[in-house]
Amino acid sequence: MRRTFLPIFGLLALGSLALPALAAPVTVTITGPASVTVPYGCQNVTFTGSATGGTPPYVLYAWTKNGASVGTNSATLVLTYCSVQGQFSQFNDTIGLTVTDSNGREGSKTKTLTVILEGCDSRGNNCAG
Repeated sequence: MRRTFLPIFGLLALGSLALPALAAPVTVTITGPASVTVPYGCQNVTFTGSATGGTPPYVLYAWTKNGASVGTNSATLVLTYCSVQGQFSQFNDTIGLTVTDSNGREGSKTKTLTVILEGCDSRGNNCAG
C-alpha cells in the first residue's frame, strides 16, 4: 500500500482513503500547594499551569475558582486569602485551568486547595480556631 503525506492539508493518504493527521490531546498540569493556612492578615497563593501535547504554541490559559473565571492568558495564577481576627474559617476551593492550543484543542485540569483562615491577632495569638 502506498502512503503519501500531503503537508499542505495535513492529510495522510492511504491508497484512495485520506485521514486527517491528529495531534496528541492537550494534557494540563497545575502545580501549587494543596493547602494554605493564614493565621492573620493576607497571604498570596501561586499556581502555575503547563501543557503538553496538542499543537504548540498554547494560545490561551483560562483559570477558574469554584467554576468562576479568575484569570486568563497567563500560565500563572495568584490568589489572595485574608484572615479576619476572631473569625475562623476552613473551606476547599477548586482551582481549574483550561489550556487551548494553536488549533483550538483544549485540555483541562482541576486541583483542590484547602484554605484555613485562623483569625489570629497580628502577633499570631488569640486565634479563633
